[in-house]
Amino acid sequence: HVNARVFLNFFCKEVSQRVSYLDNKATGIEKLANGKLKVNLATGEPIYSDRAVVCSGAFSGEVVASSYFSSRVKVNSLFGVGSALLLSSDHSYIPTPELQGILRTPNRGGTCGVHAVPCGDKLYVGASSFVSRYPIVKPQASSVLALLRGAEEFLNLELHKLSIEVLTGFRPLSDDMVPVIGAVDDNVFLMYGGGRDGFTWAPHHARIVSNWAEGKTSFGLGWLKLCNPLRSKYSFINSEPGYKLYEKNKKGSYAQHGKQVDSSKLKDIYQSAHSRVEQGYMIHPDLVNYYHFEYNKI
Repeated sequence: HVNARVFLNFFCKEVSQRVSYLDNKATGIEKLANGKLKVNLATGEPIYSDRAVVCSGAFSGEVVASSYFSSRVKVNSLFGVGSALLLSSDHSYIPTPELQGILRTPNRGGTCGVHAVPCGDKLYVGASSFVSRYPIVKPQASSVLALLRGAEEFLNLELHKLSIEVLTGFRPLSDDMVPVIGAVDDNVFLMYGGGRDGFTWAPHHARIVSNWAEGKTSFGLGWLKLCNPLRSKYSFINSEPGYKLYEKNKKGSYAQHGKQVDSSKLKDIYQSAHSRVEQGYMIHPDLVNYYHFEYNKI
């Protein structure tokens, strides 16, 4: 387990002598007549450069949508919304639960199970997961309830009089569940959509983009072909195996919370989701609920 906040704070401090940070937000990229890029910012003057890398996590799609190459990128960026808890005690007579290592349940519904990780003088319990087209900043009541139940029932933690802090963040996803990594032209490189694996893959992706910046294009060709940002969305395997995977994942998710779900209900959701996309396109099982509940509704 890696504490991302601690790691990133350390990383930023280490590279601060070689990198200039701007406390701002990029809102889009224009290509000027002289071939240079104009990166527009939320406040202040724009940045002019020869090249740019869009690597803004789940928010990358917002930058792409307002850039000169937006019509060429067919794969959309989504928010994999996740919440977690930090448990601690404010009472001298109630100790914070102590663990010697990491506790976790098996994977549920295609995502990681409930897990508890020591985090300084607190205990981290994570993590919920659902997909949205827009950022959900406030933690969902159902997510907090599921995490508390998971901590109590599956991890056997005593929650009486413990305090909680709720953390919510966004895993960057694409709407075919394949990362978006590669150049749209000689000036702009896109890199996002790695989901929960983005942190693990970061060194490999960093090498790819640094080679691109130096004009070296021979590294990672297979991965770049798969993740080409100018591709059409990948269709999942055909309907019956796709449904079986969806059904298995969802039943596993319900079972972990001591519940059951009828197969006919899952079948209806699966068919409803596919009625919203072009005929013959198969949705990745992890995105079926998103297409059913959100797609074409906002």
